[in-house]
Amino acid sequence: MAAPQIEPHITRQAIREILRHWQRGEVNAVMVLEWADIHVNHPDAQYADQEQEGSVAHEILLMLSCLDMHWVTVDDMPWYLELLDTPAGRFLDGWRKFCERLEGVDMEARRRQLKDDPLYHLGAGKDAEPSGEKDLF
Repeated sequence: MAAPQIEPHITRQAIREILRHWQRGEVNAVMVLEWADIHVNHPDAQYADQEQEGSVAHEILLMLSCLDMHWVTVDDMPWYLELLDTPAGRFLDGWRKFCERLEGVDMEARRRQLKDDPLYHLGAGKDAEPSGEKDLF
């Protein structure tokens, strides 16, 4: 896969494409994290889906830009893609549903899954919890 262009105008479709590349194994978690970090920190970032309540695109980029701290894996992508499909004007409903899905993740199993992965090693220690877990729910 060719490196995606860095655009300050961020759309849900651009995020959807990178997530689908991840699902197909065409990119890995490090590449997704770096892509998201570059885009979310772009000095001229504008979100095409910005609403009064928030932006789905912005929230997802924030999570992906620190996926190592939030223990985000490719297994979570169906929920991210579902959030990207949230209709305009329904941000809070989509976000609430997304958070409910995340609440169902067995974080102890996730910790064991990630404990030897060098990307997640700082966050998946013996007594670790994902960064910001309480803030997300």
